[in-house]
Amino acid sequence: MGAAPFENPLIGNARLREIYRTMVEARLIRKQTRKQSRGFAPGLEACWVATVIDLHEGDLTSDPGIGPLLGYARRSDRHKARALASVLAGELGAGQLAPAGKGLARLWCAVGAALALRAAGSQSVVLAYAGQKELKPAEWTALLRGLRDADAPVIFVVLPEPGAQEDVAALARAAGVVGIPVDASDAVAIYRVAQESIVRARADGKPALIAGVSFLAAETGKIVDPIEFLSDQLIARRVATKGWIESIGKKFRVRLASASN
Repeated sequence: MGAAPFENPLIGNARLREIYRTMVEARLIRKQTRKQSRGFAPGLEACWVATVIDLHEGDLTSDPGIGPLLGYARRSDRHKARALASVLAGELGAGQLAPAGKGLARLWCAVGAALALRAAGSQSVVLAYAGQKELKPAEWTALLRGLRDADAPVIFVVLPEPGAQEDVAALARAAGVVGIPVDASDAVAIYRVAQESIVRARADGKPALIAGVSFLAAETGKIVDPIEFLSDQLIARRVATKGWIESIGKKFRVRLASASN
């Protein structure tokens, strides 16, 4: 008999499969609900699925247009018909802050929510998603400097955008806030960074920033697809078979077609 597949104690095999499944489902839903997900670009699934999937009840999120998909990714009952029906209907999930302005105004509202949670004695956190170019470098700096000594459990998740060159993680560190760059295509790395940041925010109430960084594949010169990257990892680690990988999309397409009729 062959050796049993290795299981990382920091992220179990069941969770790895769940992250993969959710990224695949999110991309397929996105194709059907483009108007509801203007701020979501295919290829960024790892950045938000791997950060939101383990949030607790009471945690809040703010996003620039990922919308219902973000709520779907954090739901523990994604497999149920009502969860899919809700996202197809464009309904925001529990804990999603309604849009309140754009850019800097929206992120300050997320900070306000985090301050309110902390003042109430809660250990909940706020995940605030933003495109890399949503704020100008000076705006990022002003926001982060204003939070350096704040008791605000907010974690900014910066999604990479084409043509953006600013190192937002470096801006965070220069402002005295934890800033962590991570491969935007590597769901496993993002999950581990997010869990560490969330645990720390619950404990000490301090803000942090996770910046997704896009890398080009040496073979193709294109940005690495996070779904393909994770599927290769799962197969190589014997966490999943090629047959299981192929079945996820096939089964969900059937389910999606049925829910849409």
